[in-house]
Amino acid sequence: MLSFELKNPKSTDSSHESLDKLQTLLETLHEADIPSLCQLDKEGFIIGTDETLEEFKARLYKIFNDIKDLGNQLKDDNSFIVYGRLGIKNSDRIGQELCEEAKQIVSSKYAFAPSLIQSFYAPKNFGFFVGGCAVSFDSGLSVILLRNAFKNKKKWLLYTSLELLAHELCHSARTPIKDNKLEEFFAYNISTSPLRRYLGNCFRSQWDSILILAPILLLMVVTILKAVIYPYINTTFFWLLIVIYPAFLVIRNNMALSKLTKAKRVLTSYLTKKGNVMPILFRCSFEEISSIAKMNNNQSFNSFIQGKSQAELRWKIIQSRFIN
Repeated sequence: MLSFELKNPKSTDSSHESLDKLQTLLETLHEADIPSLCQLDKEGFIIGTDETLEEFKARLYKIFNDIKDLGNQLKDDNSFIVYGRLGIKNSDRIGQELCEEAKQIVSSKYAFAPSLIQSFYAPKNFGFFVGGCAVSFDSGLSVILLRNAFKNKKKWLLYTSLELLAHELCHSARTPIKDNKLEEFFAYNISTSPLRRYLGNCFRSQWDSILILAPILLLMVVTILKAVIYPYINTTFFWLLIVIYPAFLVIRNNMALSKLTKAKRVLTSYLTKKGNVMPILFRCSFEEISSIAKMNNNQSFNSFIQGKSQAELRWKIIQSRFIN
């Protein structure tokens, strides 16, 4: 069984030793070693869509090498530059207690407890409205940054440090699935706010936010022009622009959530352990969730699971951990 953790984030020697042991184990990992693959899944290393064992192992090697490099660069509390302007240090690492609490949340929701959490409080020039984010390396390693204000208090605006850290852990684990249609749903589903749980998945990319704000700014400009220069401008069209895109986002979100709800209903009907429903869906692409939502009998469900587990290593692990 694989299980290791960076108990002391400032001790690079112990972290390197743990990573060396895992890299050695990866050399002998094979498809028949389902218990070890399930343990990796449990620790947040989820196999991606159509990812082979060799591709999975290569990705993990790169991630672990990046963790080593990060640890080396942070020795003696040196800075590591993120986004070309944010300098993080070992002294900025998020404490073990908060990380453990976040792990318990994602474990209870989605059955994974990440063993290697690279999380820091960001410098003060993080961004005015940004509470937290996950910075992805080319290897797939995610470094989680929380606003510096959380160093001294648990809550900032509407968010708590615990919710944001758990939110970003969901993104970090699910990244290999490469699916954005329900990505924000799974991350926001850990929130204590029903409104955030519902509205979170409306915004799938930065363009969604931009296309909501742009008509508002345009209306402001038109209103100023009407008041100062052109009093006869009709602003009705610009008000419609403000309504159209938010309405589209809500409709799109409802359609996606409708398929998810149907898939949950199907899995609840056919699974013995109901608590495994969300962990399975967390590891599914939107296309797979849509397929599950269409099933109307036990035979079609069993055929789907059998076909997927024969074709994809990811589904062998899903079947072993949550179905069998």
